[in-house]
Amino acid sequence: MVAINDQWSSLREAVNYNERKVERKGATLLDAGHYPKDLVDLSFKQLLAGLENLAKLNNRVKVNHLHVSLNFAPDEQISEDQLKQIAALYTGVWRY
Repeated sequence: MVAINDQWSSLREAVNYNERKVERKGATLLDAGHYPKDLVDLSFKQLLAGLENLAKLNNRVKVNHLHVSLNFAPDEQISEDQLKQIAALYTGVWRY
């Protein structure tokens, strides 16, 4: 596994990048955190608004977002559930 951490100039830019990648079938959105809707029902504006609201919770933070890409070898067969577990461990986010 190779982990790549990037900073974007804006939260909107990062969300746009991810949305375009999903639209082109170059990525799959597996989880969107603690939104009150299912993933399939979330619009771009709702995703962005949720992240912007979260970023406003601590005004001391200078960089309010980080883009993490976990990349695996093509021959690794990892299920979506395993990917969610790896992402949770990597980011320190636990879901019950």
